[in-house]
Amino acid sequence: QMTSAHAIDLIEEGGFQAARALTSDRIGKIVEVVMHGLVKSDQDKIHGKRLLRILGELDDDQIIILSSYLRKNIENEDFLTTHRNLLKSRNVSTAEPKEVIDDATMRVVAFAGLERLGLTHQVFYNRKRDDPAKIDMHGRLQGGHATISRLGVKLLQAIGVAAENEHY
Repeated sequence: QMTSAHAIDLIEEGGFQAARALTSDRIGKIVEVVMHGLVKSDQDKIHGKRLLRILGELDDDQIIILSSYLRKNIENEDFLTTHRNLLKSRNVSTAEPKEVIDDATMRVVAFAGLERLGLTHQVFYNRKRDDPAKIDMHGRLQGGHATISRLGVKLLQAIGVAAENEHY
């Protein structure tokens, strides 16, 4: 199986990403995805390459944010304390120092990137028929919350952050 076109393609993609990785932890995640794809069918190799490409678009903060949606981390005080600054949501006013505003802006970009890739999605509560939808200043529905998608769980499983039977 290691000589099939799909296997070579998956290994190549992993090699390119590993060459650009900045940490050994990131290389380990890339290796997990490649190894996971190699032991299965050609279809799994294709899926592995897709997951690698998605992983290539994420930074380490986004992986932490994504893993924060797992039940084991929602209930883990050590995890929440360690990543408090990254995970906290905070309204920032224009009176705040520039560094605080910039940090909040980049945090919003990180969360939006997860949704753009389909790793998270918004869940909205059922409204009463005569209850008008609330729209924010960007034209998005309000009143819901973000949650991890099936693709997000699959990616975390592929990189070894979530177990196959992980609750989310």
